[in-house]
Amino acid sequence: MTSDPQETSNLEQSYKTLLNLMESMLDSSLDGIILVDEQGKIRFVNQAFKHLYGFEKCELVGMDTLDFQSSACCCFKRSEESQKFFAEIFTLGDPVIRRELELTKPAPRVISFYARPVIAREGKILGRISIHTDVTLERKLQAEMREAQTQLIQSEKMASLGMLVAGIAHEINTPIGSINSNNDILVRAVGKMRDFLHCAQCPSEVANHPDVVKIMGILEEINRNNRMACDRIITIIRNLKNFARLDEAERKKAALVQHQLKNRIQVIKEYGTLPEIECFPNQLNQVFMNLFVNAAQAMPDQGTLSIRTFRQGEDVKIVISDTGIGIPREHLSRIFDPGFTTKGVGVGTGLGLSICLKIIQDHHGRIDVKSEVSKGTAFTLTLPIQNKGA
Repeated sequence: MTSDPQETSNLEQSYKTLLNLMESMLDSSLDGIILVDEQGKIRFVNQAFKHLYGFEKCELVGMDTLDFQSSACCCFKRSEESQKFFAEIFTLGDPVIRRELELTKPAPRVISFYARPVIAREGKILGRISIHTDVTLERKLQAEMREAQTQLIQSEKMASLGMLVAGIAHEINTPIGSINSNNDILVRAVGKMRDFLHCAQCPSEVANHPDVVKIMGILEEINRNNRMACDRIITIIRNLKNFARLDEAERKKAALVQHQLKNRIQVIKEYGTLPEIECFPNQLNQVFMNLFVNAAQAMPDQGTLSIRTFRQGEDVKIVISDTGIGIPREHLSRIFDPGFTTKGVGVGTGLGLSICLKIIQDHHGRIDVKSEVSKGTAFTLTLPIQNKGA
């Protein structure tokens, strides 16, 4: 300490100048900064912090942290998140904390914050400082980039699979055609044998011989099984061709949808005023029918199918939702993969949604899906009004 009043005054002025400089530097930061002392009092808050949490008109310096918590808890999306947040930025002696949280007020934001104790040179904890950064735009761009990468990978996968599937369908089509034709001949031959056994020229001891009866039964059963197998393979080939080339001549009929919905599912229609769009109508019909059939199959008993259309900017939106069993979260990322199905053997081939995705991508649109188990699923189709690819 000095006894010279002038020197004391100079030191006080230098201290104030330095303090103002430090506060100005911290206030110029784009990140929010808050400092709390060991008694739980707020000692410094910069303007960026006030802006992030909506306290521009409040005097926070000197406020007890408990009072601040009661004022700020409404900013958080979940109450338990606010309690954890305040514990991490205000509790002395805690380790360094890095975390992100979502705010709802004063505006929806994602905040990344860093908190650590303020420790004197001798090791005493003087308080706690935390730095808060608005990373909303960064996280949005990261999400868009991930989505774009996912769509690119999906497009490349679909293109490669399209070529592979076309080749497989072609290679299977020829031999199954021969098998199917031979089976038809065999069916007719067995029929002629059956006619002969029942005619007057055939001795009754031959027609009614147990071995003959048994053999005829076996042949007819084999023919029926062969017919079912051939039909199943032909259907799979047709679906493969649809996936590879989207052949309009091989699309599902509206009668199938009507049969699936009849007498058990309520259909709610909310149609907005839409402009005409450039598209391939038959292909989009195939998408709609696939989604309608999937929705109906997801509601084994009673249920509601909702269809909503509206315009959004230069796009039209079609939302098809159901109140069915829903899709487990772990399956959502795979539902558009060719061959993936949860319907069980003999119910689905796993190509329906893959075909839908390819059609919508060919129209330069997109499909988004939201689902919750036991509550239902909603598919949102986005199509441009002017489609350069149509």
